[in-house]
Amino acid sequence: MNSRFLAATGVGPLLDELAAALPGTEAVVLLSTDGLELAMAASTTPAAATNLAAVAAGLHAVAEAANRNNGGRRVDQSLVETDYRMLVVLPVAPGALLAVLFDAVSDLDGTRTKIAWFADRLGIRMTRADLVQTS
Repeated sequence: MNSRFLAATGVGPLLDELAAALPGTEAVVLLSTDGLELAMAASTTPAAATNLAAVAAGLHAVAEAANRNNGGRRVDQSLVETDYRMLVVLPVAPGALLAVLFDAVSDLDGTRTKIAWFADRLGIRMTRADLVQTS
């Protein structure tokens, strides 16, 4: 991860807080839309971050393409649900995504709302650090 980016934005502790707030969280990664890992929660292994960033970027690209083809305006969140895991991918700032991989939960709506709240906070920090375009 880029230590200059982490220091400028202060996102590291926020990613750690998100990972701790969701029971069964396996990985939390902040990534660019092209799949480059920008930051990860301390509990996320580097190998998991690399794999998750690639999958999340691809998933978001597919969601964006489907959105464009169907006349939508934006993709708010993408969700993949498997037998025992869930993956949520959200845009946090222009060119940046948040990916969270966690155990399947009974309160999916509450979990997605919590993740969206953290994504909003991440977007604010990144914008304030002038690391993303705001136009």
